[in-house]
Amino acid sequence: MRAWVETTPAPTVRHAWAWLLQRVFAVDIMTCPRCGGRMRLVEIADSRDDVAGVLGNVGLGPRPPPRPRPALPGQLDLDLDLAV
Repeated sequence: MRAWVETTPAPTVRHAWAWLLQRVFAVDIMTCPRCGGRMRLVEIADSRDDVAGVLGNVGLGPRPPPRPRPALPGQLDLDLDLAV
């Protein structure tokens, strides 16, 4: 005969996203790169419209900058005939 023992699941440990980024990428995203001061979370943007609004508030457009043009054909070919 089996005895049923009620167990409570172990609590899950959840780390803050800043801690996870620090651990994985070795960067402290909560420290200002200019002055070294502590940064704080100002706004969370979790939809396309929210992201566009936040970017507009800081003077950036809602879309990323255009990609650079590809190199012209033959531009990378260096025809260096140095044998004179």
